[in-house]
Amino acid sequence: MHQLKIFVYGTLKRSFEPHEELCKGPISAVPAVVRGDLFERPEGFPVLVVPKLRILANGTGDPFKDIKRQNEMGGESDRNLKFLFEGFISGEPGTVLGEILSFDDPDKRLSVLDNYEGFHPGKASLYLRVLVWAVTEKEGTFPVWTYVTSRSRRSWTKLNGGVWPAE
Repeated sequence: MHQLKIFVYGTLKRSFEPHEELCKGPISAVPAVVRGDLFERPEGFPVLVVPKLRILANGTGDPFKDIKRQNEMGGESDRNLKFLFEGFISGEPGTVLGEILSFDDPDKRLSVLDNYEGFHPGKASLYLRVLVWAVTEKEGTFPVWTYVTSRSRRSWTKLNGGVWPAE
């Protein structure tokens, strides 16, 4: 069975209550960054906006198909990634800091996370689940699933540091 790698940047990060409830038992949790912009909604929760050109695939209602697609893309390891990662976390515009959570039960985990995030393939959804590249300091780049919205709203506050909650 392939692993699910999912990038989390808000309430699903370690130390938040939803993580404890929904993300128990990850194989690993690694700091990572993705390209995009992070906003905070008036209700107090974060929203990631990723340019369409950075989206590798859209999530479906078939977790096996989605994990297969993720694993077929593979990843890269590069000695220069530490430099790239450090550039991202130093506040470079258009980067968001979060964590890659890896799980060995993608069929069960994806449906739980999709439900929590309000992602309903083929129906109106609060978030979309998309595949994007993430960069880690030591392990390289990986295609990861994450939850995004298609566009920002004027009533949302942009978090220029790319971290939620804002520091």
